[in-house]
Amino acid sequence: MDCWYWWSRYGNFSPGMGNLPHMGEVIAFYRAKRYKSQTEFAIASGFSKRSVEEWESSVFTHDHNRRIFLAKMLRISPALLGLDWRLVFFDNNKGEYRDPFPHMIDLIEEDAYYAYEDILVMGHEYIHNGGPIDIAYRVDRRLRKLIEITRNTRAIDEDAWKSLLCRYYQLSTRIKQQCLMDDAVASEHAALAVELAIDLQDAELMASAFVNSACTNTQQGQLDRARKDIAAAMECVDKVRNGPLKGNIYLESANINTPFAIDDSKLQNQCRAWQDKAANMLYKGMLEPDESFFRFNLSAVHHEKAKSLLHWQKARDSRQAARSKITVALETLSPDLNVWKAYYYMTEAHLNLADHDLEGSAQSGKEALKVARAMHSRMEEENVRNLYYQLKEQAPNNPYICNLGIELGIF
Repeated sequence: MDCWYWWSRYGNFSPGMGNLPHMGEVIAFYRAKRYKSQTEFAIASGFSKRSVEEWESSVFTHDHNRRIFLAKMLRISPALLGLDWRLVFFDNNKGEYRDPFPHMIDLIEEDAYYAYEDILVMGHEYIHNGGPIDIAYRVDRRLRKLIEITRNTRAIDEDAWKSLLCRYYQLSTRIKQQCLMDDAVASEHAALAVELAIDLQDAELMASAFVNSACTNTQQGQLDRARKDIAAAMECVDKVRNGPLKGNIYLESANINTPFAIDDSKLQNQCRAWQDKAANMLYKGMLEPDESFFRFNLSAVHHEKAKSLLHWQKARDSRQAARSKITVALETLSPDLNVWKAYYYMTEAHLNLADHDLEGSAQSGKEALKVARAMHSRMEEENVRNLYYQLKEQAPNNPYICNLGIELGIF
């Protein structure tokens, strides 16, 4: 299967403006279904052939009323032209209509698919930047409904809804793991996403699902399973576009294999090679957008390198390189990725702990806790709690450590 977009079930259209398909290709596709030529359609529509040529060559048709007209005349699904189905179906603002009922069903179904896409985007923004915890439960409710829709959809639309369901399972995995600390359901949904992706034989969807599962297993301490998952994702890497997903495959491959490379110089070199591949993608630029919702930037590369060095470097002087990397990671972090600060501060806390700077470790942990709570990340809050217990064992009366405990509600 070629690259899958939300509109792929309607036609093999190129990406257009925003998250819409190339409108000219859409119009040409539907025009060819109903009229033999542009000339014939021009006569039927009352416009010139040149106008038809312009519509079919434009990436985006800016005239809103023209899009409504074309959707009605060519029976184009409204979402393909960036329209709400009500604008096409109803004849006026009183809700009066003349279209047959089956056509209304098609329009409503398409509008529902588009709405699910919007909720998917909203859910991933919640993962990256936080928000009301209610969003997590809304995604859960939508997922349950989506399972039912996919089970009962028409054969012609089945792959499209399965693809959407696969991506919802991936989103749900992250919410269950990071925000709700429900390991069992997170693992279940990660596995279901992999199963759907394999069924669809979509290389990018499979790679994304395997990375998602690998991250989940890593967070749950199932490192052998994580290695198996990330190896499966790596098998798809050459079929994946040069975008965020590919970059994350390289970074997660290094991250997951790092603990296994402590006494294995060959594996250390391989991890560095993966990290360098990710960095080179960014340095060369021209990244292609994909449908994975992964974020990928140089800040992440510096952070992953810092984590690897923290594992491998035994001497304090050697760990200075890791400290330098985490500093650069924090300095280059974009403001739309607030939750990453918690990860970075935790890495800094462990660096300080390795250097026996207990006060510095507690302070970094406190910064991570602030971000975790703002982002509603129970997983990161639990990581701070575990750090506190480590620090408490070494210096139970240290005031900075005691203060971290108070912030955690531990007295």
